[in-house]
Amino acid sequence: MRTAALAFCTILLAISLCAEDEAPPLYPVRGIPKDSEKFDRIYNAVADQLVEAEMKLLKKHEVEILQTISPQRYRVQIGDVTYALEIPGKPLPDGEVIMIPVVETEEVFQYTTVLGATSTIKVAAIPEIPKRLTKDQFLMLLEAGKHFDITMGKTEVRCTGCGGFGKKSGLSEEACGRCDGVGIFRVPVYYRVIW
Repeated sequence: MRTAALAFCTILLAISLCAEDEAPPLYPVRGIPKDSEKFDRIYNAVADQLVEAEMKLLKKHEVEILQTISPQRYRVQIGDVTYALEIPGKPLPDGEVIMIPVVETEEVFQYTTVLGATSTIKVAAIPEIPKRLTKDQFLMLLEAGKHFDITMGKTEVRCTGCGGFGKKSGLSEEACGRCDGVGIFRVPVYYRVIW
């Protein structure tokens, strides 16, 4: 009997050690009035963090302007490849290098060179900036069972290396290497927003 209990405890311990990271604490919004400031704060936090995450996925490239083909359309160099790229805004001079998000398309662009020849090059495009989630979309997704993991604020956590004292040991004057002598870390607080 004792061996069976010990085996059962060992299995439970193994399961708990192998379990995936725990989900953040739940933050149900069903009971919060939709026109309240609190609901708006939660919605804005979710919408802002979604756009931020999508913006991080847009990889920026070093783009060198080689030649102006027509207003706001340029022949550019990205890495080893030459593209036609439309860049809205003020005109850019030849030789200027800018950092912008760019994606290659399936299109090609033909233009007549100064010498009268026809040149064909690949087309690159600046991807659209992600659209912000609307409040109605947010509500619809929540009601359909979708959840959003967000950070809202930060909390202070004691350094486990020095116990929050900032020194390597009680007798040492040397600063803790983990927290650089501060004794605490400010870490984000995560929540799982649900309906």
